[in-house]
Amino acid sequence: MKYMGIFLCVILVSVILSVSSAHAVSEFDGQLESLTDQAIVEGDSLDISGWAVHTEGVEAVDVYVDGRLAGRAEYGAVRKDVAEALPAYSNSVNSGFRYMLDLTGVPQGPHNLSIKGVSKQGTSFLVARKSFKRERSFQGKLNMPSTDRISLSGHVLKMAGWVSSDKPLKAVQIWLDHYYIGDARIGLPTAANDKSDRIPSDSKFEYDLDITKSYKGEHLAQVIIQFEDGTTAELGRVTFAKPFNYAMLFVLFFIIIIGYALHRVKKRKSPRPSNV
Repeated sequence: MKYMGIFLCVILVSVILSVSSAHAVSEFDGQLESLTDQAIVEGDSLDISGWAVHTEGVEAVDVYVDGRLAGRAEYGAVRKDVAEALPAYSNSVNSGFRYMLDLTGVPQGPHNLSIKGVSKQGTSFLVARKSFKRERSFQGKLNMPSTDRISLSGHVLKMAGWVSSDKPLKAVQIWLDHYYIGDARIGLPTAANDKSDRIPSDSKFEYDLDITKSYKGEHLAQVIIQFEDGTTAELGRVTFAKPFNYAMLFVLFFIIIIGYALHRVKKRKSPRPSNV
């Protein structure tokens, strides 16, 4: 009986430990759902979305590309599926996050993506780590302007270049300060003596961007390729500055002075009322 009691105690302790371990909650959990590992990315933006939970609560979710902070995701989206699967976490029902990653400054080739969370107590934890590769399905170049930063004194910015793609093209769009302006003329024939960049025939585009209504200072003009499947990609960009027109200011000042002088002369010549 003595050994039987010891045996029953051992079994009871084992059952208690197994039940406790079954209900144990890890300190944190999460997933990046919008991107598969080693994905091929063609466009200039990447949707980053998933969920993250922590026993201390989640303060923020940050997105890193190649070890550098790209931005902070919006956190708190409703995730009933996560709440049902992980009810032990107090914040699981509002555990969704999303971030639109801008890839315009990310070069072509392989890259590492890390999603890191920060708990309410300041504890950092890794939600997910995946890799992706930027690949273009098109070739092209913005030849005019020839540099990515210029100063303009006129009223028109001429933008020209070429684009060739394996995917059907829908339009070559021109954007100014992140606003759509219009579509470039595309399919222009290449000159017979134009051997630069080995430009394919009927692949040139041109657009005369009217900047008369643009205020003084720096502006951003972009060439965005739109494909028939709805995806877009940036072909090129140029930052231009409209300098302050001091000559126009001088002319305006001169006109004001002349007008004031004429007004004074006219006032002196006008007859004064006689005293009665």
